Amino acid sequence: MVGGESGKTLIAPGKLMESVLWSKITAGEMPPEDEPRLTEAEKKTISDWIKSGHFPSLATIEQARSDLFRSEAQKHWSFRPVSKPTIPTVKNKSWPLSEIDSFILARLETKNLKPAGDADAYTLLRRIYYDLTGLP
Repeated sequence: MVGGESGKTLIAPGKLMESVLWSKITAGEMPPEDEPRLTEAEKKTISDWIKSGHFPSLATIEQARSDLFRSEAQKHWSFRPVSKPTIPTVKNKSWPLSEIDSFILARLETKNLKPAGDADAYTLLRRIYYDLTGLP
């Protein structure tokens, strides 16, 4: 394969040392600086491909991309199994009515704040009215 403006052989099947790609990899120029570095196993795989002259098919490359995407996606929080978190301990043990309240109060206490008092009947009725009708 001829590559770039220089016209040099980008990958010379069976000729590892004549391949520009391999010289760029060994010089640390490939992949670019903003990309993750190649592992020794990945370098060996590329070296073996060039030496053998048998490059992976497009289907193999697409499968590898798909596998990489799947493995990266598994790291995202939404793909992790659900687990029960540890309920934080709070100073004011009487305020939390549920486990969720403990999380809220713990955050308030870290900022030296206190929860607001209970709403009176008029305020609760007004909130219900807004929720049901959406109108003041």
